[in-house]
Amino acid sequence: MKIAFVLDCFGGGGKERRCLRLIQGLNARKITEIIVIIINNNIKYTDIYKTTAKIHVLDRKKDGTLTTYNNFRKIITDFNPENIQVFGAYLSSLYVDCYCLFHKFNYISSYVADCYPPKTILERIIHKLNIKFANYIVGNSQAGIKAYKIPSMKAKVIYNGYEFKENIQKPSKMILKRKLNFKENFVISMVATMSPKKDYDTYLACAKEIIKERNDILFLCIGDGIPSVIQHYTNSLTAFERKKINILGFRSDVEDILSITDISVLCTYSEGISNSVIEAMAIGIPVLVTDGGGTNEIIKHGHNGYLLEQKNPNDLKQHIYKLLDEMEEMDTLKKNARLTIKNDFNLDKMVDAYIAIYR
Repeated sequence: MKIAFVLDCFGGGGKERRCLRLIQGLNARKITEIIVIIINNNIKYTDIYKTTAKIHVLDRKKDGTLTTYNNFRKIITDFNPENIQVFGAYLSSLYVDCYCLFHKFNYISSYVADCYPPKTILERIIHKLNIKFANYIVGNSQAGIKAYKIPSMKAKVIYNGYEFKENIQKPSKMILKRKLNFKENFVISMVATMSPKKDYDTYLACAKEIIKERNDILFLCIGDGIPSVIQHYTNSLTAFERKKINILGFRSDVEDILSITDISVLCTYSEGISNSVIEAMAIGIPVLVTDGGGTNEIIKHGHNGYLLEQKNPNDLKQHIYKLLDEMEEMDTLKKNARLTIKNDFNLDKMVDAYIAIYR
């Protein structure tokens, strides 16, 4: 079985992380004939080099769109895969749409990872081409498939998967905190790309209120993002606030940071199903997530996490205090969260579902 993955870039976002985990899962099943084509020269998840995948990094900004397409076409033709899977909604999709006019293969489009239907003219054109040419369009939530209006005969929902690694010794919380220079008793994290699609305004507004009242909590913002957006939020913090609110940007050690996190937060507007929520729940961290999109496909309010009102810093604040004050409640959420991921969102299920599509 030969599979080609095509992405606009391999930055620090959710689709790249999902692609990496899928390749790792395929390698574990002895499926090793894999190539990854990256249209724009950007790789942040360097673990991709530890897989069997052969990486082809193109540079559209330097070479231009047409030359990059010709290079892409040659690589794909030489490899001659049975399956081509796209994890990007723009150039990578357009390139594969053009390529499939003259070649036969199983075309899987995996760009439905949120609940924001295409808005610009270019987005709508590419979306229509994807619907026309792709054999399957995969979303990571039922809500995303519905929002994008994917025809039922092509639509597939495959939830993100987490790989449980049993019996792996990890450093203690104390050692990790010392390594990261975190001195506070409690750590609250939001792992999300810093972009207009994520509601960092609500998260930071809540954090600013809480640190006025308590000095034992550290708030973290973790994730790649648009430089101007990152700068905007950095500039919005006073010198005092920066001591208790750290904007860390992209991190390759997210799991280490999550392992010392007491509460994981995701404030957003319309999510599919977030990798960061799955990873936090798998580790056994109580999650507070904005309601909307596909979130309620994984979070059952009061059972394995809490669903929050949108754009409501006070609602977030009250739930944070509730968890910090009620340790029994926190322990129950941790246990149920971990079971949810182990039973329904594990990597084996995700890999099995994709292999079924490839075959």
